[in-house]
Amino acid sequence: MASGMSGFVVKPVDVRILRSIVSDVAVDQKKDDFRKYLERNGVIDALTKVLVGLFEEPEKPESPIDHIKMLLGGPSDVDTDALRRENDDLRRKVDELQARIDELTSGMPQQPADAAAPATDAAPAK
Repeated sequence: MASGMSGFVVKPVDVRILRSIVSDVAVDQKKDDFRKYLERNGVIDALTKVLVGLFEEPEKPESPIDHIKMLLGGPSDVDTDALRRENDDLRRKVDELQARIDELTSGMPQQPADAAAPATDAAPAK
């Protein structure tokens, strides 16, 4: 036995334990990188200010989420589902109108590119 090492026994290491430790280190590194990213871009400061403001609010708002959105400058009571439906309806309408335009212009004779320019009534400059 080596001097100074009395009672020290080296045991075989389970590979699963090593994998777990390596995995934990990788997850910790990802969390740390994400935290640094948030700090670099001012997200941590902005959220801290908003939460402190909400904490110091004498009368707590009915909807803290809407209040936080308002403080961050976002829309608070926008119905995103209604906007999506409206957007879908408008896209469908555009497609229908484009199909109608294509239908109406398909029967028209083709004009040369230079003849497609609108005619002007102005006399040529001398």
